[in-house]
Amino acid sequence: SEFVYNKLPFYKKIISNFEIDAIEKQIETEFNSPVTTSMGRFFDAVSSMLDCTHSSSFEGEAAIHLEMLADSDEKGQYDIKIDNKDGMYVIDDYHIFSQIFGEVLNEIPKSKISAKFHNTLTNIILRISQLIGKTYNIDKVALSGGVFQNNYLLGKCFDILKNNDFRVYCR
Repeated sequence: SEFVYNKLPFYKKIISNFEIDAIEKQIETEFNSPVTTSMGRFFDAVSSMLDCTHSSSFEGEAAIHLEMLADSDEKGQYDIKIDNKDGMYVIDDYHIFSQIFGEVLNEIPKSKISAKFHNTLTNIILRISQLIGKTYNIDKVALSGGVFQNNYLLGKCFDILKNNDFRVYCR
């Protein structure tokens, strides 16, 4: 896959050509590129794409910046693709990143992009909850982990899950 970070207007201040070459080689060979289930890395990547946080001084810093940026009036979200691979639901993050990337290049306000990102995560959590709920006849969802320290995301997830007849547990 093509490394497109260099199309972002601010990339020269955060990454060198040497680093780009190294990253491209890592992507090609999948060297030191473990699969992760961490939502935190998703926030880190989007925060960097928005030129907010490129290097965090503490865990969750990028997510905090995105939460503070989010325009609560924005109702839009990005299109999602969820695949079932051997009984495991996998989100096509590249599909989401490419939509965000396009909006960054089109100079859509960061507050709108951040809100749409949060709304997208909310929709992903709902969709996966529905898929798992239907498969296993479950109506309970626990919102746990560091990502739910984000009150914006927690509130949206709590509301949408409750409105879709899930029993929601948090905090």
